[in-house]
Amino acid sequence: SFYFSAASLLALASMYFAGTKAGWTVEAVAEINAPAKVVWDLIFNMNHWQDWNKVFSITIDGNPLPGKSFTILAKWEDGTTDLAEERIVTVDASNMRICWNYEGIPDWMLSTDRCILIEESADDKGMLLRIRNYENFGGPLAFI
Repeated sequence: SFYFSAASLLALASMYFAGTKAGWTVEAVAEINAPAKVVWDLIFNMNHWQDWNKVFSITIDGNPLPGKSFTILAKWEDGTTDLAEERIVTVDASNMRICWNYEGIPDWMLSTDRCILIEESADDKGMLLRIRNYENFGGPLAFI
């Protein structure tokens, strides 16, 4: 059975390297009526997430910039916690998008693309913001 597991893992890894990076996505969307700049500033100022977010608190040295590492602490409702080391991949202020990846496992085993994207749209009541928070999982461990 170990041989089968190792062979399966190697097959999945080779598919990943061959460009068939299969995976799945989790997404949460919220729509609010608020100024885009105010919301972007709240997201961008990662050291103060715990001021408005009961679950996630972040420790980062200064502003988020591509390549910069940070720590995120999740405090779940059941009292458990998770601590993860992450790395900023994208900061696109003009399109109000920030993305980061988990650093704890090599990308070929588990790749994660976590992003927050703020989209503006207008309806009959005025401006509306759609905040998309999504995470793409890929690699062999994405299915475990």
